[in-house]
Amino acid sequence: MEILIKKVNVGAKYQGKIYDYFIEGQLKSNKRIQIHDSKAFDLRKYIGKEIEGLIMAISFNFIETYGKKTSDDTISGYFIKDYIITSNWSNYKNQKRMALKTEDGIFLLDSGEFDLSDIHPGEGSYLSLKVLRFVLLDCNQPL
Repeated sequence: MEILIKKVNVGAKYQGKIYDYFIEGQLKSNKRIQIHDSKAFDLRKYIGKEIEGLIMAISFNFIETYGKKTSDDTISGYFIKDYIITSNWSNYKNQKRMALKTEDGIFLLDSGEFDLSDIHPGEGSYLSLKVLRFVLLDCNQPL
């Protein structure tokens, strides 16, 4: 997924070591999302540039959006039960994950959220999710 890096803030820091970052990223649709960089890729030098990122949506709620304007923390698209991660992502290559195909690209989904809900979508079902946290799993910088 292409992400334009707008802002990067330092997260946890202890004795000079930075443990994570919080990124404001802009997607192709101009939607802006807050992304937790828990692997501390440190994308500060890429502010104003595009990167390719592997993003997972965690802690989300299923919502209905028919005809409603949605906020930047809402993603909508088609459910993929067994999305196979491509070779672009060496740490995740060929892993199967649940995903949502949106106008901005593929968001991986935390399967644990489905275990906690009564919603069990079929392949290709259209879903809208209000996401509480986006996580950067991997990145190729810059594009």
